[in-house]
Amino acid sequence: MQKEKARELLAKYQQGLCTAEENAIVEAWFKKVQQGSDWEIPEQDATDIRLRMLSKIMEQTDEIVRPAGKIRFLNRYRWYAAASLLLLVSAMSFFWWTSFRNTKRSIIYSEAAKVLPGRTGAILTLSNGETVLLDSAGNGVIATQGGTSIVKDQDQIKYHPESGSKDIVYNTITTPTGRTFKVMLPDSSHVWLNAESSITYPTAFAGKDREVSITGEVYFEVTHKTGINFRVKAGSETFEDLGTSFNINAYTDEPNLKGTLVEGALKIRDVIMRPENQVMIARSGKMQLLENVDVENVVAWKNGNFHFNSVDIHTIMRQVGRWYGVNIEYEGTFEETYSGGISRNVKLAELLHILEVTGKLNFEFRDRTIIIKS
Repeated sequence: MQKEKARELLAKYQQGLCTAEENAIVEAWFKKVQQGSDWEIPEQDATDIRLRMLSKIMEQTDEIVRPAGKIRFLNRYRWYAAASLLLLVSAMSFFWWTSFRNTKRSIIYSEAAKVLPGRTGAILTLSNGETVLLDSAGNGVIATQGGTSIVKDQDQIKYHPESGSKDIVYNTITTPTGRTFKVMLPDSSHVWLNAESSITYPTAFAGKDREVSITGEVYFEVTHKTGINFRVKAGSETFEDLGTSFNINAYTDEPNLKGTLVEGALKIRDVIMRPENQVMIARSGKMQLLENVDVENVVAWKNGNFHFNSVDIHTIMRQVGRWYGVNIEYEGTFEETYSGGISRNVKLAELLHILEVTGKLNFEFRDRTIIIKS
């Protein structure tokens, strides 16, 4: 009985025929689904996304959906409506789960379900070329370089130079696909590396210049020292810290190099960046300064999330490929943009399912390759 009423209510909502109270029931269900999946739906896209979800559910149901005008109990019997609310929400959730489960089978989600999200880990390359796998290294001192002790502390390493140490050598930390890592540099600045990234730095800073070089995507919280510069080289560009926190995205497969300022000030070329500024540098060298950028969106990866704001599927899947270690292929053309967020701790199958439900996408998965069809 409750299942039949739920079907009718969903159909009525899809047709835009619900009363205010019926709308409230469906909205409560959407909220329940959203909380269960960690998916953040932008308010401006909520109506379209919900209708797509309902269409998917209706495609999966094997019974004819009758007009929903018979649902009168909400107005006439408020006590009964209140008591039925939880049952209806439960029944609708059952349909959602059934749809989810069937969809997973239909597009080979069983293999994608085996692909786990990335985790913490990196490779440390010492000055003599020796490498240390930080994923499995125990806590404590793991090496000494030029009078500087390198200490592993849970999911990060810290450099502790001896006072007056002038024997400077260079180390590099590299994160493979599906790994992130955090480093505390010899000057106590903190650095986060996204997947497929690296940073090279001296084991002790001396003089009036501190300089590091990066590839991929790195977030900095620089310990400001008056009169001592901190510079980051990314490709052919150099960012100069003026007391700040900032993110640099220098992946070579991205169309632009991006530097985004969170706090303080940052200099690149002859431009002084202010908080919420972002510079985009094309391969041609042309630089564009953007203002009022959503910095939470930019640094979502550091906080363990995917977060997309009106981006195309190619932009999304480049991040997915780096994090899950999968290849991406496309069949067809894709003009839609997508917004929303989800934890980076979900399995690949859940992420693909959400993308399919919320957009005009179909996926296949085989041999660790996602094939996206329009």
